[in-house]
Amino acid sequence: MIIRRIWPDPLELFAPNDHPLLCKRGAIAVRALEPLRLFFANASRRGLNGHVVHFCSSAGFTPNVVQEAVDGGAILGLVAAGFGVAVLPKCYGQIVVRDVVQRTLSSAKAKSHICLAYNQDRTSDQLMRFVAVGSGSATAD
Repeated sequence: MIIRRIWPDPLELFAPNDHPLLCKRGAIAVRALEPLRLFFANASRRGLNGHVVHFCSSAGFTPNVVQEAVDGGAILGLVAAGFGVAVLPKCYGQIVVRDVVQRTLSSAKAKSHICLAYNQDRTSDQLMRFVAVGSGSATAD
């Protein structure tokens, strides 16, 4: 299995627009997440969720995960309804959800990457062209 990082995508806090944590301007300290009700996308402690748990742990606390959902859109709906907050890659901000605000987290560990994974033993010309485009190494014909 080959895994290539395509681009970095910082993790951000997604919260209802009236959340008290948003009263101050600037980045949000990871430690400020400790008392909050968090939602996770994907019912897994691997990948992104495992990373969030790890960087919260390195800040000295275990996140209070109250709900896990299949996808980020569902999580943003729960955030919009005021049930809690979420830590998701910045790209989720492209899903426009009314009354949800995203804010930068101050931790250098609050980052993720969009990756491309493929089986090196099962390639085709089409796959390798796709890998080249995703890796930014494609040439014009």
